[in-house]
Amino acid sequence: MGKAKQQPIMQKHYVTPGGEPVKTALDATIEATTRHKSVLVDAASILGVHPTKLCDLLRNVWKTSKGVAPLTDAEMFKGLSLIARYELDPIAKDVYVTRTKDGKLLTIIGIDGWIKVLDRTDHYDGFEWEDETDANGKVIAVNVKIYSTKRTRPTTYRGLMSEYQRVGGMVAKDMPVHMLRLFSLRHAARLFTPIGGDVLTEEEARYAQSHAPSEQEAPAGQSKTAALADRLMERMAEPTPEPEPTTEPEPQEEAVEASGDDDPQSWFDQAVRRLRLCRTVLELRPLVMEITDAEECQALPQELAEQLAGVVTEMEARLE
Repeated sequence: MGKAKQQPIMQKHYVTPGGEPVKTALDATIEATTRHKSVLVDAASILGVHPTKLCDLLRNVWKTSKGVAPLTDAEMFKGLSLIARYELDPIAKDVYVTRTKDGKLLTIIGIDGWIKVLDRTDHYDGFEWEDETDANGKVIAVNVKIYSTKRTRPTTYRGLMSEYQRVGGMVAKDMPVHMLRLFSLRHAARLFTPIGGDVLTEEEARYAQSHAPSEQEAPAGQSKTAALADRLMERMAEPTPEPEPTTEPEPQEEAVEASGDDDPQSWFDQAVRRLRLCRTVLELRPLVMEITDAEECQALPQELAEQLAGVVTEMEARLE
């Protein structure tokens, strides 16, 4: 009897609506490596799908920005590697990969993903955090300690509220202490289990989404994503600017401004409408980053800022 032909592990690469294959030299090189095939098989086994169906499945989960070409198999490799190594679930948003309109490839691990990374690190022995308060009882920092069975000292990270508020986004305005704890745990986990400079936390991804690569080239030998992460840390280290003194406008001036395009309520209403049009979490998150970084958002009155944060929280819960 003749020997049966072995089923190829990799399926044909994605093709554009015009029928042209989306495949690069890097795709072909990675496809030919034994490690890639092993990672693909392991990740497919964890997700319960056939290896030939995995990349197409993830292309529907890890969507790119509107008008941007879908991810290639090579671009998904780092995400596949994290799924295979730490058994992360992309459907539950433990890890996701996307490419922005500016061509930046982002591999992002969510908070549940970081906890799984810790749990699946063999020497992990638990963590604890402690809130640090000022004389008035206000939380100014969160100290995280992660313990190891093979290290004599814990891995520590101190997250400062003053720094986190620069990059925390809208939800941080509504739940600042809770979000600072998660922020500190994510960064402590990165120190405890080095996972690669191109893998981002959600705060780093938010910053990367809002800064085009052309603004500042990466130093020689450093990826643009890693350079953006470094710039995020530099931004957090900058001193907080003192607010400029303001004067109360005359009643008639206030009425004119309120009727124009700069009316905070009008901007708020438009932002809420855009948020409620999102149909998936992957559509929602880039929009949240865009809205958060807008000057109009920073100038919102406290009441509207809290309402906007509430809408974001509601939409995330609805789309999860």
